[in-house]
Amino acid sequence: MSKIPICIVVSSDRAATGVDEDRGGPAIFAYLSRVLTTPWTPVKLVVRDGRALTDRLIDQSIARRSPPLDTHNHSSISTS
Repeated sequence: MSKIPICIVVSSDRAATGVDEDRGGPAIFAYLSRVLTTPWTPVKLVVRDGRALTDRLIDQSIARRSPPLDTHNHSSISTS
């Protein structure tokens, strides 16, 4: 059975630019790891604050079924 990708999105200027550590994403990952029984793989996305940017990145990710890379907006992604 193939793993289902689940996108964990954190919207934070400070975490996206490296000023602060993202603690929300790892907490969501830990929770999903405990409660999900279906094989899954995380797609972690940390973006700067702003609904338009977040919406666009999520739309791109869904359209491609893979995480987008938006280096112009200091967004970071990790699939590990």
